Amino acid sequence: MSSTAIISIIIIVLAIILLVALLMLLLKPPKVKKVKTKTQKTDTKTPPVTIENLLSVVANQNSSKDEITKALLELTRNISFPPKKSQMLNSEQKKYLNFVLLFSSHKNADAKLIAYMNKELKAKNPSYEKEIELYENEGIENRRNRR
Repeated sequence: MSSTAIISIIIIVLAIILLVALLMLLLKPPKVKKVKTKTQKTDTKTPPVTIENLLSVVANQNSSKDEITKALLELTRNISFPPKKSQMLNSEQKKYLNFVLLFSSHKNADAKLIAYMNKELKAKNPSYEKEIELYENEGIENRRNRR
């Protein structure tokens, strides 16, 4: 073999190696940096929802229908009324019933939401059926008187 043939073979081999290396770089998936956005959860834990938080939402007449609905869902799904020990209601028990009153008197609560609240709370707290009905009716009456 002549020296030009050897040089040609070496150039072709180097070209093939270079093309393979270039293809490997192009086909390799890029590294993605994790950037924390505002919507991602941070390490700080949100405080647990309390009846006081929910009361502040429904007591605010400027709360939207969406906000009061979320408060109602939180109450019906995750919070139970305290056990009833006697016919006399203590201040803690009245907080939960005040939610019923404030919700049913809220300007953004419609009949469907009030009916849902009534059904769910009575099912979850059967010992409070009478009081739920009473506080709901009082809230609806307050709503009528405001108009």
